[in-house]
Amino acid sequence: MGINDSTSITWIMMSIRMTAPILFAALGGLLTSRVGIFNLALEGMMLSGAFFGYYASLMSGSPLFGVLIALLVGILLGLLFAFFTVTLNVNQVLTSIGINTMALGLTSYLSRILLVDAKVIIAPTFKSINIPVLSDLPVVGPILFKHSVLIYFALILVIFMHWFLFKTTTGLNLRAIGEDATVCKTVGINVARYRYLATICSGALAAVGGAYITTVAVNRFLENIVEGRGWIAFAAVIFGSNMPWGIFGACLLFGSATALQMLLQVQGIQLPYRFTLMLPYVVTMVALAAISKKNRKERLAS
Repeated sequence: MGINDSTSITWIMMSIRMTAPILFAALGGLLTSRVGIFNLALEGMMLSGAFFGYYASLMSGSPLFGVLIALLVGILLGLLFAFFTVTLNVNQVLTSIGINTMALGLTSYLSRILLVDAKVIIAPTFKSINIPVLSDLPVVGPILFKHSVLIYFALILVIFMHWFLFKTTTGLNLRAIGEDATVCKTVGINVARYRYLATICSGALAAVGGAYITTVAVNRFLENIVEGRGWIAFAAVIFGSNMPWGIFGACLLFGSATALQMLLQVQGIQLPYRFTLMLPYVVTMVALAAISKKNRKERLAS
């Protein structure tokens, strides 16, 4: 296998691994979007999951326990978001800003208090699973069959989400609420309950996405370690047209851009450092501009 082939395989593997945290959060954002709620707090939920997942993993010695704690924190944040936006009818954007700001401040404060030597504190992480026989296949083996369990869970979740939204009564009701909540109320659907359910699940998935960063991708916590992935996840929901497979494709695009940025740094490509750092976000902006232009043309045509 040549150097170029090896680099390509490495890039694809990294792309899949960088896609997973964004995918978790984006699928959570899909649920809220389907019930007419725009969860812009995905960033804060991911950051909270990253910190508490890391700290629980560090204290318990179990990355699985860390993910479970992150899941619980995400549920609580989703519940908080739902209480303000559904029960109190507070503006969704203002609520999102509040949660994002709170998460950034709280995790920064706790990391300074609890993790005095955070840069050298290494927490247990999920190990890659080498699937027997399949992982030994040339090219395909390392690309598809040498990942952590959370990556496989994220991929299965895409399939489940498609089935759930389009093949179950609950999924049908969720989509109907997003189309016209008033009509749903008149036919006896408990809109508030469905919105609570969607928002709580959204928080849980976003937090798991954050925990992935500190229990799979890296084994430490740094302030603002999520670095805008929550916003990219929200963009993926829009770019993917609120469809599970479309969102998966969008997340893979953004994950590939992130992997390329990392690979360029590792390979020592002579590009400005800050240019490579901004690459994933430039891809996000270009993608959103393209989808916006497409939607505008469709509206004019109709």
